[in-house]
Amino acid sequence: MTQTYPLDQLIRRLPKAKLPESARRHHSLVIVDLRAETVLDKKPLLAVGRDLRFFQISNRRHAEARGPNLKLRSPRTRRSLTLTISYEVSCPAGNEKRLALALADGDHPAAALNERIADWVDDFLRQQQAEGVDVCFEYERLRPRMIESLAQRARQETGAELIPHLRLELESKLRPFPVDTGNFPIRLSDYDREVSLKIVTELRVDSEKKVDACLYHDQLPRLRKLIMSVAREELVAKTTLHSFCNELTGAVQDLLREAVNRRLRPYGRQLAFLRLESTSRDKLSASSPTIEHPVACDVRECEDKIEVYHRLMMSLVDLGRFRSSRITDLEAWTKQHLDRITRDTLFETTYLDLLLDFGPDEI
Repeated sequence: MTQTYPLDQLIRRLPKAKLPESARRHHSLVIVDLRAETVLDKKPLLAVGRDLRFFQISNRRHAEARGPNLKLRSPRTRRSLTLTISYEVSCPAGNEKRLALALADGDHPAAALNERIADWVDDFLRQQQAEGVDVCFEYERLRPRMIESLAQRARQETGAELIPHLRLELESKLRPFPVDTGNFPIRLSDYDREVSLKIVTELRVDSEKKVDACLYHDQLPRLRKLIMSVAREELVAKTTLHSFCNELTGAVQDLLREAVNRRLRPYGRQLAFLRLESTSRDKLSASSPTIEHPVACDVRECEDKIEVYHRLMMSLVDLGRFRSSRITDLEAWTKQHLDRITRDTLFETTYLDLLLDFGPDEI
C-alpha cells in the first residue's frame, strides 16, 4: 500500500517503477537529479552516478499541513513558549520545477518544507534577538511580520505560495481560572484586631496579554495567594472598619478590583467578577438606637427637682473609633453622660431663666 504524506495532493514523489506515461491535466512530471541539483527535461537512459527523484506537481490544488513546533525563548525571564505552525501551500503555474528542486531532498516533500520553515523562523528570530527584541513578550507584535517573512522566503526559495498559521501551543488551554480563598484574616487601618474576609472570583485571560497568560500559565495556582496578599496590603493601608462593614460591596470592592487587576496584569489575567464576603460584618456592626431618657435636675430658686426629658436619635459615623472605645452598652453609656452633662449645664440656671430662655442645644 502506498504511503500518503501531507502535501501529496500538491506534490507527490513517485516511485521510478510507477511513472505515468504522461502527466495528468494541470499536473506536471518533474525529474530532479539531486546529486547535480538540477532539473532534467526528460528521464535519462543511463542513471549511473545520478540520484534521480520524480515528482508529480499540481498547479491547481493546494495542500494543508502541520509544520514544525518551535521554541520562543525570553532572555529576560528565561521562560519559553512553544510555537505551533500549520500552513496552506500551493504552486503557481510555471513554478513546478523550482518547487520540485527545492523540496527534493528529504524523506518526502512535506518533511523538506517543514525543515525549511524551521530554518526561516530561526533566521527571523535570530535577527530580532540581535536587535535586542524579546521574541517571547513581543510575539503578538512580531507575528504579522513573521508570517510575511515566511511567505516571502517561500516564494523566493521554492516558488510556492505559502499561507502560514502561527499559534502558541498553550492558547487552547487558556480558560477562566476559578479562585475561592475561603475565609482568611485581614487587618484594617483603624482597628487593631483581625477580621475575616472571603474572596470569590474568576481569572479570565486579558485579551491584550495572551502571551503573558501563556508564559505564566504554570503560575495560576499561586495567584490565589497573590490575591490574598494584595487584599491584606490594600485593606490595612486604605480601609477603615466603618468602610469595611458598610461599603464591602461598594467602595471596598472597587478598591480591591483595581489593585488586584493591577497585580494580575503581568500574568496576563484579570478579574471576571469579584465577590467579597465577611463573617465579621454582622458581629462588628453596631446599631444606631433612639434613646429616651429623663434627667431630674436641681435648679436655683426652685424647691422641687426639674425633669428634663431627652430624646436622641444616634447615627454611627466611625465604626472603628466606636469599637476602639470599648463601649459595651451604648444606651447605658449615653444615659450616664446625659445625667452628668444635663446637671452640670443647668447647675447655675435659675428657674426663671429656664422658663424664659432654655436652650437644649447647650446640652
